[in-house]
Amino acid sequence: MLQVARLLEYTREKNCNMKTKTLFVFLFFLTVLIGGALLKVLNFPIRYSVILAVSGIISLFWAPKVFQKDIKDSLKWIYLIVGIYIVIMGSLSIFIYRSLYSPFYAYGFDLGVYDQEIWGYSKFRLVYTLVSIVGKYPFGDHFSPILFLLVPFYWIHSSPVILLLIQSVAIGLGAIFVYFIIKENIGNSLLAMIFPLVYLLYPSLQYPNLFDFHSLALAPLFLLATFYYSQKRNKLLAFIFTILALMCREDVSIVIASIGLYNWLAEKNKTIGILQFILGISWFILTVGFLVPAFNLFHVYPHFRLFHNSIEGASNHINSLKYVFPNIIAKGIKIFSISKIEWLLELLVPVGFLSLISWKTFLIIVPYLIMLLLGDNLAFIWRQTNFLLIPFLVISAAYGSKIILDKGINKSKLMTYVMLNMFLSCIIFGPLREFKYFFLGYKTNTTYRVEIKKIMEKIPKNSSVSTPNWCLIPHLSEYLKQRDNIHLFLIDQDSNKQINWGVDYILLDYGKKEKIPIDFSKFLPQIMESKKYEIIATSGEKLILFKKKTGSNELIKLPGDNF
Repeated sequence: MLQVARLLEYTREKNCNMKTKTLFVFLFFLTVLIGGALLKVLNFPIRYSVILAVSGIISLFWAPKVFQKDIKDSLKWIYLIVGIYIVIMGSLSIFIYRSLYSPFYAYGFDLGVYDQEIWGYSKFRLVYTLVSIVGKYPFGDHFSPILFLLVPFYWIHSSPVILLLIQSVAIGLGAIFVYFIIKENIGNSLLAMIFPLVYLLYPSLQYPNLFDFHSLALAPLFLLATFYYSQKRNKLLAFIFTILALMCREDVSIVIASIGLYNWLAEKNKTIGILQFILGISWFILTVGFLVPAFNLFHVYPHFRLFHNSIEGASNHINSLKYVFPNIIAKGIKIFSISKIEWLLELLVPVGFLSLISWKTFLIIVPYLIMLLLGDNLAFIWRQTNFLLIPFLVISAAYGSKIILDKGINKSKLMTYVMLNMFLSCIIFGPLREFKYFFLGYKTNTTYRVEIKKIMEKIPKNSSVSTPNWCLIPHLSEYLKQRDNIHLFLIDQDSNKQINWGVDYILLDYGKKEKIPIDFSKFLPQIMESKKYEIIATSGEKLILFKKKTGSNELIKLPGDNF
């Protein structure tokens, strides 16, 4: 990338004639074309090479005049951009949720669980979560004490919409710290203006912002603030934001430990660096080794499987040590799978691979990146785990740009290259491409939303309800008075026996397509064969509402009731 930039600058300084530029364009395009053809042979999409080729060629011949000079008073523009982002993304996420249609993912799994969990905290209770199939209490899946800080919002208005708004606000505010970091450490007002925008436009950041709520969405703000105040040698604020970042989720500790190493070794900030490294490692051991297993039904940490091949096999970590090296080798081979390499390209192409130039800063995310690559299903553009990667992909890209500019490269052409890569990435593989399906789905989903509302109005607000449809759970939680009266309708796949009979009502939508694989064909016959429920309402959209028959007093029995 640096050599290409130098060649671009050479063509400008030497006032090369059109024949020379044409030759350069031909060679550049040929190189990218060969790379794209190679990707195509390996069954990779060629869109990544096309983005780089188009951005490189256009930036050679053209650059907006605004990139040719520094922008004064750029902070007020950052505030404006952040405000626009919060309004647009917050409104879209709520709009998608209210529409009961999502082109991105099925609502309810994370949003419903976090909503129920925080509602319980607001009532000073530890509520058994919706994900009965995992059998967990709060903190039995992920350790996120940052959720306690959201409780006051539920005292004002108890709704999943609050979480969607908080998520967009937290992500948007992170761009302000991107500005501060670049302005303080690089001192280039144009870079400080461009890269907050790059941060907010990142496809891997926008995707998880538009579906569900995730505690990790709060982490980028705190990680960027941690990095900023560490650079300023402000020990108190660096420590406060380090703790806040760790509270978001247990795996944030890996990034905090990496930030500590960076501050200690690269920035020679020994006091803050060593403290952050120790806090990161200690928090990881405490949460993964003790706290999460203590709340988990199976008494294990269910997400890292280098030491075991199943949840049951993790119950004895000492006996599982024999699996370490075989699992690392087997999962290491999976790093070279098409889906994971494509995911890496989706992370690096939006910034034109500039992050790799500032390799010291890029190394901050490498340990966490390796963990994701060794995982079974965490490496996708729409996953919330990307929240921990994007801040330092952007910061390292800004630092990489500074390295190139110090070599005398034309600033306007470099910034044109950066922005073209980001805009083309947003259009070609960002969430914007999904909106045509969203608006089409929203239009055709109007009747469904009306019928769902009519069906729910037939349920008394103090009743207990069960449903197998994840997307209905947050809407039921807004309608009913007690969120812990909402349960997943589960079938024991081995014995084909219903797990949670006893609720007052069962709401079934056997026409709804869920992205979480569920065999809906089993639910209707199971309910009918039980003879405990009767149908009281139906609709043309394959919605059925069952009510428990009088005299059927069997109590609900869920996994973990004896916890």
